[in-house]
Amino acid sequence: MWQRMLRAAKLDAAFYEMVEADPSYLRESFLVVVVAAVTSGIGMTIAYPGETVGRLLTGILATLFFWVAWAGITLWVGTNITDTAETRSDMGEMLRVLGYAHTPQVLILFVFIPVLGPLLASAASVWSLFAGVVAIRQALDFNTARALITTFIGWVVVLALRMLLLFLF
Repeated sequence: MWQRMLRAAKLDAAFYEMVEADPSYLRESFLVVVVAAVTSGIGMTIAYPGETVGRLLTGILATLFFWVAWAGITLWVGTNITDTAETRSDMGEMLRVLGYAHTPQVLILFVFIPVLGPLLASAASVWSLFAGVVAIRQALDFNTARALITTFIGWVVVLALRMLLLFLF
């Protein structure tokens, strides 16, 4: 799994194509999201000691929820708004590739390091978004421009959903 996470972090298009095509990677993709959520949560707990185990668990559940939401929204956008005649995908494919796109977020573990940590955490988030572009490009059989547009629309909708849930809770 760690070797595959490294390939995902390297934005290896052939790797994402392999994951897209093989349903057996869904469980491992789920584990990648959990590992990213746990390491991020540990880093945030160290950086902000007032955080509790309950908050860590809530963060893990929220990460899983938003992974599924991002996959579903992106699938819908990619197959209904930015689609081409060649566009074919399903929820399993999107979950698998976007799960691996979470890999760079493991670096958020180091957010507690003064000055460098927050920069690293920000870079990891952007890196994960770029991994999402590659993942979406491969899953939806898009060119990079169409993948960027699809990723942006999906990301904005998920961000709005996050804001709405934060406001409500």
